Amino acid sequence: KAQFFDACTHFVGDIMQIPPMYSALKVNGQKLVDLARKGIEIERQARQIHISSIVPSVVDEEKGAYKLSVECSKGTYIRTLCADIGAYLGCGASMSALRRTKSGNFTINYAHTIEEIDKMSYEQRVALLMPTESLFEELDSVTLSDFYARLCRSGCEIYQKKIGASFEVGTKVRICDKNGFFALGEVREFEEGLAIKPIKQFEI
Repeated sequence: KAQFFDACTHFVGDIMQIPPMYSALKVNGQKLVDLARKGIEIERQARQIHISSIVPSVVDEEKGAYKLSVECSKGTYIRTLCADIGAYLGCGASMSALRRTKSGNFTINYAHTIEEIDKMSYEQRVALLMPTESLFEELDSVTLSDFYARLCRSGCEIYQKKIGASFEVGTKVRICDKNGFFALGEVREFEEGLAIKPIKQFEI
């Protein structure tokens, strides 16, 4: 137990991880999983991922069964993490079950089973619907005047210097007008400076 718990601490932070063959990653246009199903294994490049935390707990110490609660970056393969911890310990390890409890801003608390939804009234189901903006709550927002909002809806870039914004290149932002959120934008570099370019609009 102590050795296992200690081993987990060595995998917290920025680490390199080799993606498994049974994954949807593409190499030369082919998914690794498709190659694996044909019995083909190819060399994969290690990729940097970030593990924010690993909280281990004991399921059955006698059988060597443990549970990991992991907070990680996108692109992390938990079954590979389990195998890497086992390799570090020199005994091997495999993942027997996986449950995702959070993705972005959404936690398991937002989830409902099909059976639960089947028992709900129409009104209750509608009440579960979340606004599109909730997908981007972690992003900063800019509120445009009517003039710039019209330009934005036409696909025009909005220069930051004209609206008093100062985001860095590559920053994604929520674009709002007096009525609220209507588009997702990204800061890009143009001849006249940095501007917010609408990349996805969410209204008809």
